[in-house]
Amino acid sequence: MRSVVLVLTLLSPLVHVGWAKCVKSEDVVVEAMDVDFKSSVATALSQAVAQSRGLFVSVAEKLKEVLVTSMTDNETTATESSVFQQEITTRYGGLINGFRVQEHRRDPSGLYWAKLSVNVCLDPAVVIYVSPGFLENITESLPSWITVYMLPLDSVRGEDMLTQALSLGASIYVPIDIQASYRDIILSGNRGVSAQVIATFSALDARSGEVLDRAVFSLNSVAGSIDAANALIARELTPAVAKRLVPLLAREGGLNNNRLIALRISPLKRSGNRSLILRRLEKVPGVLKVVEESYEGDSFTFVVTLSLAPQVDSCSVAKSLSEALAPQIRTAIGECQGDQIFLKVYQE
Repeated sequence: MRSVVLVLTLLSPLVHVGWAKCVKSEDVVVEAMDVDFKSSVATALSQAVAQSRGLFVSVAEKLKEVLVTSMTDNETTATESSVFQQEITTRYGGLINGFRVQEHRRDPSGLYWAKLSVNVCLDPAVVIYVSPGFLENITESLPSWITVYMLPLDSVRGEDMLTQALSLGASIYVPIDIQASYRDIILSGNRGVSAQVIATFSALDARSGEVLDRAVFSLNSVAGSIDAANALIARELTPAVAKRLVPLLAREGGLNNNRLIALRISPLKRSGNRSLILRRLEKVPGVLKVVEESYEGDSFTFVVTLSLAPQVDSCSVAKSLSEALAPQIRTAIGECQGDQIFLKVYQE
């Protein structure tokens, strides 16, 4: 089941936004040494996350800095760790599901050494920063296995955006800058609005801060009101953004355990319907990407190899695709078991 979090109020980068309970995690034992107790704990935590989730050194250092700020100055012993433990797992629950200080001591050099057992959350997530009203329905076009956080673009800026994405356990964060202009027009004898929107899309890797993709969309609409004009813009912008985002998400999260299945659709005689099927497949929940496609002309069979997210049932994919193809192509499920799906076409 998809987890979607919509947040439409201004937030401090350290404010807990809220996330679904961590489903997949791993235990890591780490040791760290730093100037004091809380710094050694923060260093160990950031190292655990970096080890499990592949953070770059610069991002791990940034994570350590914000973790230190989550602890009060008087926290100098392990007996007081429960206070900041609750604070950290509340603010950074998308990354750190829990931790325990196993050992700690002051080193002869004057530095503080600590050994921690850390439970690191591995659930995939993406944060989308955008003005309200333009992309609320985008989750319907994204893989169902990933948690989607929707935040207003003006809630955070710069490095704080990376920090907040990390705190939510996101591997990708996507700021979308919307520049909109409107002018009054006469529409069918009534007053209306002409809207022009320039949407700048950027997708960044939360593990490194590097830009993965960037695009600019120029969209126009005419309607009776600004809200109606924005709704028309959203209908075009949403699939455009999803098309750029889905391939990036397909490399994330549970994809390490993804599986391939063969989809066969027959008899399919109209060549134009192949592209229709591929477009519909992009929106089927659980389908991560189309790996390969071919057409067997002798039997009019369209064969598509699909990459599915973990725990996705092939029959649910077959049912969703069959429903999505109607009424242009009417099909019946002939087989859906293991790594095989067969859809029989009875009208196209």
